[in-house]
Amino acid sequence: MKKSARYSPTCYDCDNSNKSFNLANITIRKTNMAILIEKPETTVALPDLEVLEHARVLLYNDDWHTFDEVIDQLIIAIHCTEKTAENMAWTVHTKGVCQVFEGNLEKCFEVSAVLEEIELKTEVSF
Repeated sequence: MKKSARYSPTCYDCDNSNKSFNLANITIRKTNMAILIEKPETTVALPDLEVLEHARVLLYNDDWHTFDEVIDQLIIAIHCTEKTAENMAWTVHTKGVCQVFEGNLEKCFEVSAVLEEIELKTEVSF
């Protein structure tokens, strides 16, 4: 089989039969000598560095957590004052959602993980 510039084949030994499968743009061909797996090369666009620095964490309202639970978890997650956490909890309660943190993407995922430890619903957006 001719090697194409768009494919990077990998061969594995197998038994003698001719079969071909195509699963999600990955072609698997079973020939009498080997299995040839062709996977199209993909180009991944790297995110803009500005996007990585300006992510945010949104906290959504639910009917399971008390104000005190949300306030305590916000204080742990974003190291804010009790009054700031109370204001955020009230905004979540009245509007359904509140932006509780803004920063780089990595830190946003850390804050989100802490909030989700008690199963609060969050979203990291950028």
